[in-house]
Amino acid sequence: MAKTGVLSSDPTVRARAAELKKELQRLVRNIVDDDDYSIHAVDRAKDALCALRELMLNRRSTATLKLHETVSCPEEFKCPLSKELMRDPVILASGQTYDRPFIQKWLNAGNRTCPRTQQVLSHTVLTPNHLIREMILQWL
Repeated sequence: MAKTGVLSSDPTVRARAAELKKELQRLVRNIVDDDDYSIHAVDRAKDALCALRELMLNRRSTATLKLHETVSCPEEFKCPLSKELMRDPVILASGQTYDRPFIQKWLNAGNRTCPRTQQVLSHTVLTPNHLIREMILQWL
């Protein structure tokens, strides 16, 4: 079979590829061996395969996002509004962390309360949450 993509020499990318392959093997083995497999298992195998393909095409950021779908994402890394992995976590005046585009949309709609606590906000300045961002990057 001809190779259409070249896996990066970056050890992080190679480690992700190895992790994806292992997860894909586990999922396919479960699907093949279990007569009563779930559609969720098939979807997860498809996602792992797509993420591996993206790595092979050197689309590292897309592959990273696909990887988070294949592996269970910690709830602390998900935006309370979108329920998706945060890409640009920011802290609101209430002390709650949200993904910037989603909380910005909330504020632009004229809301002046925290969506989670309903607390009236003293200001609408969004402060980057570097700690959560770094934890997400390490998890990825």
